[in-house]
Amino acid sequence: MTYELPAGHIEPGENATDGVIREAKEEVSAPPVLRGESGKCAVMHRFNKDSSLIYFGLYFFSTEWQGEPTNCEPDKCGDVRWFPLSNLPQNCVPFTRRVLAEYWPQRVGYSEYGWAARS
Repeated sequence: MTYELPAGHIEPGENATDGVIREAKEEVSAPPVLRGESGKCAVMHRFNKDSSLIYFGLYFFSTEWQGEPTNCEPDKCGDVRWFPLSNLPQNCVPFTRRVLAEYWPQRVGYSEYGWAARS
């Protein structure tokens, strides 16, 4: 078993913020509150030598959430728990470890433009 952050893909017609909230509800039943410092994110362009797919990951930072995280997908996930950033488990996915160790302290910014005008 390895540890990873809740993750997923953005649905058609959905902006990244709404996608993060939806995925967190689906996977751990605890959507993040994304405002102020909690609304910032890191972007990681990830290469996988074993795949032709190229990934851009958006990692939103949140210190607030609604509800208590629970495992809503036991068929996909064996465990849900909190770890101190200073003591991440050895079996943490490598790119997740990097995001938490290097990007979290910097609070890299993110902006969504044009989504409000679509309706």
